[in-house]
Amino acid sequence: MSLRLLALGLTLPLSLDAALAAGALASPSRTRAAGHPRQGPTVRWDATHTAAVHDTTVARLTLHIDAGWHVYALTQEPSGPYPLRIRSSEDSGWQLRGAPRGPAPERQQTSVFGIPVEWYNSGAVILVPLERHGRTLFRRAPRLAVRYQACSATLCLPPTQVEVLSTEVAR
Repeated sequence: MSLRLLALGLTLPLSLDAALAAGALASPSRTRAAGHPRQGPTVRWDATHTAAVHDTTVARLTLHIDAGWHVYALTQEPSGPYPLRIRSSEDSGWQLRGAPRGPAPERQQTSVFGIPVEWYNSGAVILVPLERHGRTLFRRAPRLAVRYQACSATLCLPPTQVEVLSTEVAR
């Protein structure tokens, strides 16, 4: 068995035990990873927030991904797989008010990357503190730019960036 890194065009040997240890469980969702309709997982991000108080709010960004796939964590060392990165979209009228916070990730001490790897499974909720910035005529909902890399036990897809519109919910 081997691990294929599509972004780099590399194939690395991977034992069955390592493949099983690197895999993660997750639940189904709807949208295919861009450019990989047959090989890639279905990945979906949802975001909600409450009404802004004093021009601040916290968005709840939730990951949904197919079983057997995972997304590398916010805390992933950058010298290995691409870590999860979240920022406010440029023209959304919002900016980060601090670092996004996620749950404790799954962690594997050794990996084919040669460093510890950390990942999230489906259902992981990331809290993203936001504040309005600039003067805008209309109040817009926050839009988040989310960059992630999805991998299974045998395949890593190239990093993907999506924009997620947050929906306001009642307190």
